[in-house]
Amino acid sequence: MVLWAARRAAGHDAPPPAWRGDDGALRAAVAHHRAWLLLAAHGLDVPGVPGAVLAEARARRDRARRAQLQTDADLTVAGAALDAAGVRWACLKGPVLTAVHARAGADRAALDLDLLVAPDRLAAALDALEGAGGALLTRNFALLRRELPGEVAVRGRFGTVLDLHWTLVNRAGRRRRTTVSTADLLDRASPVQLAGRPVPALQPDDALVHVCLHAALAGATRVSWLLDVTLSVQDRPVDWSRVVGTARAWGVPAPVGLVLVRAATLLAAPVPRSVLRRLAAPDWRLAERWAGPRVLHSTADLGSWPSRLAVGSAEHATVPGLLTARAARLVAGRPAAFVQGASAPGSALHPAGDHADLTAFLQTVAQEAA
Repeated sequence: MVLWAARRAAGHDAPPPAWRGDDGALRAAVAHHRAWLLLAAHGLDVPGVPGAVLAEARARRDRARRAQLQTDADLTVAGAALDAAGVRWACLKGPVLTAVHARAGADRAALDLDLLVAPDRLAAALDALEGAGGALLTRNFALLRRELPGEVAVRGRFGTVLDLHWTLVNRAGRRRRTTVSTADLLDRASPVQLAGRPVPALQPDDALVHVCLHAALAGATRVSWLLDVTLSVQDRPVDWSRVVGTARAWGVPAPVGLVLVRAATLLAAPVPRSVLRRLAAPDWRLAERWAGPRVLHSTADLGSWPSRLAVGSAEHATVPGLLTARAARLVAGRPAAFVQGASAPGSALHPAGDHADLTAFLQTVAQEAA
């Protein structure tokens, strides 16, 4: 049912399936695939969908629309603060994708903000946002200094969580395998109309590659992420040579290719076959033919074979390399599950370290610009 609703949102209408499961199974599927707004828009046409679940979907949609006003207000405040401080920036993902969905007549809510600034301007950006009423949410300064994550979290003046990025790849280990230049991305940024004003955003082909890469690194098991990709492809004429060139230049052709394959297979995203062949080698495409359809049965972002394949394509050169690494992990045992929260020592929200650690982190990041 979730797949049918996403395909309809992408413009591929078909007779709706009848729902014969229970409320719990439907809620779990909709929650995992982040499809509450899809259910609110299309669920009334599906025979058998429980009225209580439809009512919940409509209530969530109404809350999301109200929260969007808060997000838009924080985008306006943050953008003005960065502009006043002379910090170049670009908006990523959420609000930009919400506009893409709106042009297709689909609902999408951006409940957080992702902004990109140059590494050597991260400290100035934080000062500007805090001066405009924001507050640093990341409190694990020891983790910042040790792990050098590609973003820090800030609460906007009106309460929106704002992820302030200095690079598109968050984990240092993965950054060493990629070559994404923040300076080049900001140089190519182009304005889009968001929150009633022109806002700098990634150039559309850069944005498509980023949306695919971000989905892959998170497992690419949510239909909503594949719908983001599909509508981005349909939103305007895509320069596929540029997309292929960018993915290769960043060192991520396989994960970008696999996500495009997945979007084309499940949502009929209009991606030329030649592009898929140029991005994902035959062994990755063959593995995707087996793993990709299992996305619909995924219950978590990570852990299933579709997610292992998507993430592994960014971390390994070949499918055999991924399988060898996976076997080694099975022998070593499953790592502890990550928990995001102030009480979890591994979380960015956990208070640890001091401002000397924060200063060292910002200084190290600034050196990335050189």
